[in-house]
Amino acid sequence: MKKYCRMALLCFISIFIFTGSSFILNYQHLNDLFDDKIKVFYFLSVLFLNILSMFFVPFQGTISDKGLKNINSHKLSLFLLQFLPVSIIITSSIFEKYNQFVLSNSFIPGLIGNIIFLIGFFTMNYSAYILGKQFNVNVTIIKDHQLIIKGPYSLIRHPRYLGILLTFTGIPLIFNTYLPLIFSILILIVLLWRIRDEEILLEQTFKEQWILYKNNSKKLIPFIW
Repeated sequence: MKKYCRMALLCFISIFIFTGSSFILNYQHLNDLFDDKIKVFYFLSVLFLNILSMFFVPFQGTISDKGLKNINSHKLSLFLLQFLPVSIIITSSIFEKYNQFVLSNSFIPGLIGNIIFLIGFFTMNYSAYILGKQFNVNVTIIKDHQLIIKGPYSLIRHPRYLGILLTFTGIPLIFNTYLPLIFSILILIVLLWRIRDEEILLEQTFKEQWILYKNNSKKLIPFIW
């Protein structure tokens, strides 16, 4: 029972992070929200995807074992990967409220943003699901670590990171503002830092197996890079 309560609490916190600032700042009444179809779709997507991930990825955010090998400097990158996404959500909500740094007067940015967000959020959580018990927020090698090369990992070596990047690139578009995309660029820089060190650690651990996998997959963008 305690486990399920914790899962529900984490799900609620995630939904609030994604939608709370926007609802508080921009919608005093539910009717105001229902008039904005782009935001209705976004809010429903957040609700559905978070509940879905609660059941299929129940270990999400709970596995933080330091493992057998780890790189301690990535405590900073882990902090930044929490701080920067929240900054994107809050600043996007504020700029929307005060009509600042507007991308377009049409619904197109919001529509594109919702599509990017959906693909990103699904990829982020599906990748964690494929990792299973090996999912870890640290840059580390755990006991009995296996090299995962199935699912999205058959195409790219870091699909979860691609999902994170897409998720938080889509949000400013949903809110029709461009300045928070600066934070998305910073997220990319942090992810590339983690990718570099993760790949060093994986090569040290799996040696020839890793080199073979690396030569037959892309780093972050399917079929391209």
